[in-house]
Amino acid sequence: MKNVRVRFAPSPTGFLHIGGLRTALFNYLFAKKHGGTFILRIEDTDAARYVPESLANIIEALQWYGLIWDEGPDPLDPFEKSIGDAGPYIQSKRKKIYQTHVSELLERSAAYPCFCTTERLDSLRKKQASEKQTPRYDGLCRALNPSEVKSRLVSGTSHTIRLRVPTEGSLTFRDMIRGEVTFECATIDDQVLLKSDGFPTYHLANVVDDHLMNISHVIRAEEWLPSTPKHILLYKALEWTPPFFAHLPMILGSDRTKLSKRHGAEPALEYRQRGFLPQAVINYIALLGWNPGGDREFFTLNQLTNGFSIEKVNKAPSIFDIQKMRWTNASYLRTMEPNRLAPFARKFITDKEISDEKLANLLVSIRDRIETLEEIGEWGSYFFQKDIAYDPALLIPAPGTKETALVALIFVSEVLEKMNDEDFTEPVLRDLFVNRIKSSGKKNGEILWPLRVAISGKKASPDVFAMMAVLGREVVTQRVATALILAQGLKKA
Repeated sequence: MKNVRVRFAPSPTGFLHIGGLRTALFNYLFAKKHGGTFILRIEDTDAARYVPESLANIIEALQWYGLIWDEGPDPLDPFEKSIGDAGPYIQSKRKKIYQTHVSELLERSAAYPCFCTTERLDSLRKKQASEKQTPRYDGLCRALNPSEVKSRLVSGTSHTIRLRVPTEGSLTFRDMIRGEVTFECATIDDQVLLKSDGFPTYHLANVVDDHLMNISHVIRAEEWLPSTPKHILLYKALEWTPPFFAHLPMILGSDRTKLSKRHGAEPALEYRQRGFLPQAVINYIALLGWNPGGDREFFTLNQLTNGFSIEKVNKAPSIFDIQKMRWTNASYLRTMEPNRLAPFARKFITDKEISDEKLANLLVSIRDRIETLEEIGEWGSYFFQKDIAYDPALLIPAPGTKETALVALIFVSEVLEKMNDEDFTEPVLRDLFVNRIKSSGKKNGEILWPLRVAISGKKASPDVFAMMAVLGREVVTQRVATALILAQGLKKA
């Protein structure tokens, strides 16, 4: 496949969501698989819904997830600078381009001015709704004679420009995912192309930009499928060749209703705040609608690129399962190299001076217990709290007594006295304590339970030897000594 050029074209009317991220990902994978170009275009023609901070959010999210565009707004100055030769890549800066093509459509009678007021259109929609008809324009201005049109234009009457859709026949196109799709022309509305303020609608700007930017494949959400016949009619009216189309399946919540926050759906960048790794989220959403075949569940971005095929994208809706995404994230936490994991974890820890080595060791000690980095505070509290507080009664193993706890803590103290800092590693600690406990004739739980509580203050904690290695000999010795004093103060059972 040659000269592949695709675009991700979000509207800055809100923060990038999980569905938009998947659309960006599939466009990125398709482009990279075929040695093509991935373009970011910002469709900001809807001034009423524009959210100023959303452009920065879209750019930051795509960068964090590793979906770097080949052409598009310059991340450092997106409104004024571009990367690539087909810009500007922000539609509000292309207004004159659209107006030129509207003039062509009017000359060819493929479009017409509509002078209907907002009040008339609202009344029409209400009437159609009351009669259970599909809301659509009734074509009143389509039949105006040329002299009347000219008179109104000369007088400056406010108007829009509408596409003149054929009233008979059908339109069929081939979707790369859904196969042949047919629409009856009678069901297609005379879409507004240019608003009364001179700004284009999505439909006009979309088609003009896709053509001028040489877009070869349009890969977008299923919600745009009904717009495709309008776009194809526009291509025909302008005597252009349409690109190939692929409409991605919807993403639904676990109850098969529209995806929302109650299903765990957040703005895409919010998952960074929730302690998800970008690699894990990308891996998970790649499998929402795309079936690579086989039982494999984990893919790097390069592996996704090499294996991606638009033909393997399903038609049926995908189900977003936040628990499955947490499970995927947990799997990444357990397998990623600690030194690669540490930079993602730093924002979730209170000790900003912790060394890379210590942080890596801390992560190794707790990562079997956590699903997201947000949980570091809970499972890593043994490390960050200088003085841990707990009920001394927790030191008593079950079954056991005050004396059982005292004997255990004295046993631990004696072992620690003979150790040095160099030997205070997880493997050495594990071998030493397991062997000493075995030779003493005691059970592991009798010794390790009081030790666990002494250094973590909790009944449930990461592996005791991993915690000891992270804390170091001095801190462990101090906490065991404190625990011994607390145990001595317990009442006899």
